[in-house]
Amino acid sequence: MTVRNQVDSLKQRIIGAVGIPALLQVLDDIGRLESEHGHSDDIDDLRLDAFHALATLTQNSPSEAEPIMIQRLLPLCLRARGEWGVPHPVRRYDEALSAWLDSFSTTQRFALRAAVLHALVESLTGPTPAKACRLIGMLSYRDDRAFTRLLNLAQVGDNAIRRISLGTLVTLGVPPSNRDSLVRFWLELASADPWDFDLLGAAKLLASPEILDFILDRWLTAQNLRDSDDNRKTMMLHLAIAIPATIAEQFPSDIELQDRVWNRLRDLERMALLRYRT
Repeated sequence: MTVRNQVDSLKQRIIGAVGIPALLQVLDDIGRLESEHGHSDDIDDLRLDAFHALATLTQNSPSEAEPIMIQRLLPLCLRARGEWGVPHPVRRYDEALSAWLDSFSTTQRFALRAAVLHALVESLTGPTPAKACRLIGMLSYRDDRAFTRLLNLAQVGDNAIRRISLGTLVTLGVPPSNRDSLVRFWLELASADPWDFDLLGAAKLLASPEILDFILDRWLTAQNLRDSDDNRKTMMLHLAIAIPATIAEQFPSDIELQDRVWNRLRDLERMALLRYRT
């Protein structure tokens, strides 16, 4: 049987599946097809159709949904980028996980999300900790165990993982007792590495006066404005220029801070005008 015929046969089995076991068997067969013939968009379409059907069947039974989410869907969300044969399919699995969780009532979702979060915390020590961090951030639920693990990752180790962990921590919300530490980690990482979207996002959420001078002196510079011809750097500059205003908004009664921010932003505006006139 050709690959096309196998794909068509699996589609029909998904449509006609009666019960969870039949759909789990389809997922197994999709996995075998991928192992034999490699990854493709058709494989993703089949899998996601099967997961959608499983979400429908389990909408009133979170106890049946939980092992499927954790044992079947979550490993695909955590799969390393190099294992995929086409660009960015993992986002579709992330979206499927999020939509499946959201399909349950608030009470049912609480227990399911806790189970998924527990599995993700364990995955922080696995081969794809960066992806586990981002999925924890996607869940947007603050859990003490997850926070502690992420805080450990943000303190030591590979700087790329530290940046992602820091970004996830501030996304989940920063307790006052940890704020100074996270600002210090941010300054260490920003000083050591080129700016990136994780540092930019964390800076805006931290909105701390302690990082203001770094952003104004190291990121929002005339040189960066002159070199902002590529789309990625232009987007980063747009994000960076919003951070001083966000910090100022957090401290409306600090007149000195207000003056410092707006004077520097006016200087940047003049530099930008000069750039586009030349």
